[in-house]
Amino acid sequence: MRKLVLHSLLLVLALTAMLPLIWLLCAAFKSSEDLFSSALLPWGHLDRLTLDNFRQLLGNEPFSRWLINSLFLASATTVLVVTTSSLAGFALAKYDFAGKWIIAIVMLGTVLLPYQVILPGMYEMMYKLGWVDSYFAIIIPGAVSVFGIFLFRQAMLSVPDELIQCGRLDGCSELRIWWEIALPIVRPMVGA
Repeated sequence: MRKLVLHSLLLVLALTAMLPLIWLLCAAFKSSEDLFSSALLPWGHLDRLTLDNFRQLLGNEPFSRWLINSLFLASATTVLVVTTSSLAGFALAKYDFAGKWIIAIVMLGTVLLPYQVILPGMYEMMYKLGWVDSYFAIIIPGAVSVFGIFLFRQAMLSVPDELIQCGRLDGCSELRIWWEIALPIVRPMVGA
């Protein structure tokens, strides 16, 4: 009985969480006149459901271009964020240098700033660089994530210092130590 109640509760919560997606799917088949007339589907008038929205999207709009842009931007930004975050996290976790804690505190302070505060200054910088309406304006500012750096820092703390010392004794460069020793150990963080 307890499992039945638990599963029923979880089913209700899952359906509640999926409600916006269900509404979106139902709205895709409605005409613009019926969009807000009923909650999900116009049950009394199912004959008014249409595929015109899909015809317009795929026929009259450059949907394939939008899809390729989205895939490219998401892929490029993800690769850059993982690379820069893992390098910076490795440096913060495994190297001792002057000002390390000051840098960490300043970085944490930037997390407290809402994105809307930074946006006007970022737009001005992109304008002065001539990057407005270009891929660079999206990829470069998104290439560094303070949150990602601190996640990788915590993960890199689990890399044994002895392995890093062994890599140095074997003649590995610091980048090779990061790539071949530290990064494989924190592979779950890379996936996350």
